[in-house]
Amino acid sequence: MSAPGAGAEALLARWLAQLAAVRGASPRTVEAYRRDVAGFLDFLAGHWGGPVGRARLGEASAADMRGWMARERGRGLSARSLARALSAVRSFYAWLGEAEG
Repeated sequence: MSAPGAGAEALLARWLAQLAAVRGASPRTVEAYRRDVAGFLDFLAGHWGGPVGRARLGEASAADMRGWMARERGRGLSARSLARALSAVRSFYAWLGEAEG
């Protein structure tokens, strides 16, 4: 996986720490969510042709999300796993809006 951008990586780390500390998420859940959101950020970096910093995260559109989901389904991700990944990305963005908004 290419680096999605230092700003996005730092935000992802903060969100995951909050999931573990405040919400009591299990280590397996935290790792699954890390993989899911990092995969989305990696997709954006490749799709946009460059690192995804904090400023660019808000530029993600519904079309970008659909493109990522299509790529994941094309890679063989099950509908259930894709639903979890989508939930993780939505949760990350909700946290981002609260914490960074």
